[in-house]
Amino acid sequence: MNLSRYLFSSFNMPDVLAASEITVSTAAALILGSSCSVSWFSLALSATGLFLGVFLVAMLTISLQVSSKRKEVAVMRALGAKQSSILRVFLLRVALLTILGCLLGTAMGYCIASTSAEYSLLSTEVVGGTLLVSSISSFSGGSVAVRRILHFRVAEVLRC
Repeated sequence: MNLSRYLFSSFNMPDVLAASEITVSTAAALILGSSCSVSWFSLALSATGLFLGVFLVAMLTISLQVSSKRKEVAVMRALGAKQSSILRVFLLRVALLTILGCLLGTAMGYCIASTSAEYSLLSTEVVGGTLLVSSISSFSGGSVAVRRILHFRVAEVLRC
């Protein structure tokens, strides 16, 4: 049974907002990391802000999707779909949003940072670190929200 076709037919507005927030946060962290006037303390604070911001936005967005797909998930489970396959569909969606947002944000941040006077400070460590922090935070935030699927009671959801 191809559950992704039934649960997600296309991207919707929360998906676009989550991907754009991941993109903007990644780009901003990359631009800040390429600046020469920033201390290590500021970079650590920026990385923490990037992690928390992207984590919370991904968690809230995916949580809204899980809540809006509650009836569909309950019907799928009543028809015999396994929890693991439903969970896999949602995690695949989170991974897609993470990859899309991180790659677009890295490209956008790299383009903006390369136009500045401090282009020589844009190193592979800064780019890789920003990409790593952004992807880990967005995927983990989405994964926390997706785990709510495991706690649905099928009969209770279908009764409402």
